[in-house]
Amino acid sequence: ILNALLNKNSIGMWLVAMFRGDRFTKLRAITFLEHISNVKITDMNGVYRHCSQNEYDAFLEKRMEAYQAVANLEGIMAAMVLLSPKKIEKAASTSIIHYVLDERIGRPSSLCFMLFDLTIYIFLMISYRVNLIRCLEV
Repeated sequence: ILNALLNKNSIGMWLVAMFRGDRFTKLRAITFLEHISNVKITDMNGVYRHCSQNEYDAFLEKRMEAYQAVANLEGIMAAMVLLSPKKIEKAASTSIIHYVLDERIGRPSSLCFMLFDLTIYIFLMISYRVNLIRCLEV
């Protein structure tokens, strides 16, 4: 079962649809993300068995593929906005959502938007100060 959790083909648009469902369905989607985030190499190979470097690398690659599959889902962030604050907090505490947020924030379009927003904010502050000085002079 744990191998299926980390299989990138087991993640699809059904996850986004679950986030848009009723409250029980949303909770199950969050639980699924928690399960993916909590899978460790000892769960795959057994607690008492020492894993080789190749097995560890393969595990990290499978986990990264699963994380990337969730990050590439269209509408995953928009669907998460529909959650209640408690459920958003629960979902945001998973490492897979941390990865998704890091991927989205690091995209060039997000960085350009933040730079544009900062520029507008600076112009707004400068114009406010100029107008405030003019009003105080009168």
